[in-house]
Formats: sequence, C-alpha cells, structure tokens
Amino acid sequence: YMLNRYKEFEEFLKDIYDVEKLNRKIKIKRLHPFEINFLYSSLKAGSEIYIKLRKKTTKLDNFIEFLTKSNNKLIYLPIALKNILNHYPEKTSGLPLWDFLLLKIVKKHAPKATMVIGYTMFHDDCKNDIVGDAYLFQRLHHLANLPNPLVRLSGNIKQMRKTEVFITEFGKKVVNGDISSFPRNPIDERIGGVHLNSLENNLWFYHPQETLVRF
Repeated sequence: YMLNRYKEFEEFLKDIYDVEKLNRKIKIKRLHPFEINFLYSSLKAGSEIYIKLRKKTTKLDNFIEFLTKSNNKLIYLPIALKNILNHYPEKTSGLPLWDFLLLKIVKKHAPKATMVIGYTMFHDDCKNDIVGDAYLFQRLHHLANLPNPLVRLSGNIKQMRKTEVFITEFGKKVVNGDISSFPRNPIDERIGGVHLNSLENNLWFYHPQETLVRF
C-alpha cells in the first residue's frame, strides 16, 4: 500500500531523522538539546504515517502494543531535556552556561581559541551536555559581536586554529559577577523551539534551582 502511494508519504519520510542514532545517543547520555527538534519532527512524521496506514490495516495495533509493553524506555530523555536549561541565560550574568564558561576560560587560557574551546568542552559543569568545537567557536563569535563585546577576536577569525581571543574589560566585569551582560547586550536566541527576544519582552532566565523564571 505504502509503495504504491509513495508520493503521499514522501514529505513525511523526509522529516524522519536517524531515530536509531538518536536512541543510541540517548542511551549513552550524549543527545544534544538541539537534537530534540530532530526527535520531535521524526516522531510527528511517524505519527502522521501511522494515522494514514491505520486506516488501511489493523496490523499496526500489534506493533503499538509491543512498544507499550517493552522495557526499552527512553530513560535518558529527561536528562537531555534537563540539559536544555544550560542554553537559557542565567539571571545573574545574563549569559547561558556555555557562554559564561567560555568567558571564564578565555580569562584564564587566552589567547589561543583552540585552547579555550578544548578546556570548555570538557568542563565538569557540562559533562552531560556535549557540544562540538564548531558550536563553541560560533559562540565565541557571538560574544565578540555583541553591542558591548565580551571578548575580542584577532588573526584569521574564520579559522579556529588561527584565531586568538581576548577578554574585554566589560567581559571581566561580567565574569567576576560585578555586572550582567543583559540588558547592556540584548538577547535574541532560539532554544528548543523557544524564541527568546528581549526587544519583544519575551524572556526566560535559568534559575539555580533548575527552573525557568519569566523576566
């Protein structure tokens, strides 16, 4: 039935990511928060396909019953969802955890960007929230391009190995807890499907008790 009507299912199939890969990453606690979007789109597309197929056959009911009774639960999914909080700005500094760690490590291990990124990737504060060097390099550029820059980049800034990074005076004040990056720097981020925008008064901050508070 499905093969004969491939065009009806093609758009749904395009939205299905490698679910087996996502499941493996969940099991070893390596699912990145942004991959939750892939998981959501895959499950949604799978649901649409299921609804279409169920109209033509009842054999799917046995498969759903098997999944319901299976012990193979996504036990690490709550951990991955919890790690999304690391990407929300913290109320005191006005920065998400990864940005604050970058700033802290720039102060200590400048000027080589590769050194800063390496120390940040394996910091104990984020051992369950794995990100890559490309993501952290992009965040360094973000910190340098703010209206009130927290770091300054020099060298060939398009190549990580040829980039040098230095903390600014304003950055030192933020990392020391003397001042907050926000509101001197606006916030415009998309986190797990949520658009944080300080210009539109749509802001949520991370609270130390692992909750989100509305600004």
